[in-house]
Amino acid sequence: MPCIGRSWDDDDESRIAYYGESCGYMHLVQVYNRQKLTFYNIYEMKSDGTEWFLKYQVNVEDVVNAFPHMIRHYLEPTDWHYLAMVVLCVVRGEKEEDAFMVLHIPKMVIRYNLRDYTFYKLCEFDNTSIEDNRFEEENEDYEVPVSLEFSRSSSFQCIESLFCL
Repeated sequence: MPCIGRSWDDDDESRIAYYGESCGYMHLVQVYNRQKLTFYNIYEMKSDGTEWFLKYQVNVEDVVNAFPHMIRHYLEPTDWHYLAMVVLCVVRGEKEEDAFMVLHIPKMVIRYNLRDYTFYKLCEFDNTSIEDNRFEEENEDYEVPVSLEFSRSSSFQCIESLFCL
């Protein structure tokens, strides 16, 4: 697989937030700088598979401002896990202006338009505890939230196949 510019896997100043396919195109989302965790570089692989190119640069700071409950105030602002936000997928629309990114934050999923930087809630999770969401952990009740908070995501697209496993 072709490299993206300089080798950034070995340093501590960038992270891959997402890698996946949409409409036959591979995408890679990179958080490039731990000083600005809301800045994403979104790369697309050329259709011949020879190289990556920078497709979008976005700043999701407006999402953080609109939903400040995603900030983990107990961490340093330069900690990779400071924002409870995960890129679930990048979707390439039929038209260029239809491209969007799907973000998971605590209690909801957000659709973020990559061309005009608008966003809205796709769905919201009820975070009230129910008896089925309780279990014993070291003799204390521990509630499992209905919406997941995770620091890293390994999400994979389901591709239907006739191949038997």
